[in-house]
Amino acid sequence: SSRVANYNNREGYWWLRSPDVFDDYYAGIVNYEGSINYGIVKDDNAARPAFNLNLSSVLFTSAVEDGKVSEGTGSDALKKVSDYTGKDWKLTLKDSSREFTASLDSQDGDKLTITYSNAKFGDNEYISAIIVNSSREITYYGNLGKASSADDSTVTVNLSGKYNDEDTLYVFNEQCNGNKMTDYSSALIDVTPHTHDYEFKGFTWTGNDEDGYTMATATYECSCGEMIWIALNEEEIVKETVEPTCEEAGCIKYTAVVSKN
Repeated sequence: SSRVANYNNREGYWWLRSPDVFDDYYAGIVNYEGSINYGIVKDDNAARPAFNLNLSSVLFTSAVEDGKVSEGTGSDALKKVSDYTGKDWKLTLKDSSREFTASLDSQDGDKLTITYSNAKFGDNEYISAIIVNSSREITYYGNLGKASSADDSTVTVNLSGKYNDEDTLYVFNEQCNGNKMTDYSSALIDVTPHTHDYEFKGFTWTGNDEDGYTMATATYECSCGEMIWIALNEEEIVKETVEPTCEEAGCIKYTAVVSKN
């Protein structure tokens, strides 16, 4: 019988998890021949694992009910994960057959656009995201969109009020199967937004010494390579006439002041 299991190098008895229907002093067992019977719960019998779980395939766990709740589907889908003190959990497992790829395409303030390819698609297939804090706890979860079969598809996510500088943002292609059911996912892909650190590179002036200067453009370069420019018009430029002295010629002095928040 397929139910026969070895214990101490020979066929042995092992427990089932079901109590006897008439008396909970007894519980189900499988004997050395593979037959189902019952035994006194204080007896010394073996326990047989229900399955073998490769822990490296567990991407994360969540409460068995309402542990993965999204604010609908779309850019504002990220929902705060509630505290959970229960003992029942569901798994999100890595499906190694998935070849999902994704990258951060653009960033406009707190709104990110993410490009992805090779997603599995179907009725319950989504592009989802989680925010993980510095303690490796999942703080937000959401479904950014139904998975598309087209390469270079995009989803957007709004991080306003949800993301801190030390957090990490992951996206993934998952099969969402609901409460008490295992979900299957691609690998988690880090699409953490840039932390902008700008360096002032100088002003570019519009005009000349003879006719005057009517605009100053400040250039900033981010540590991520992004460049931004801030233009000041004539009303924002301070014009000052410096009278000549015995030692120096006079001039017209133009001053521009700019700050990048």
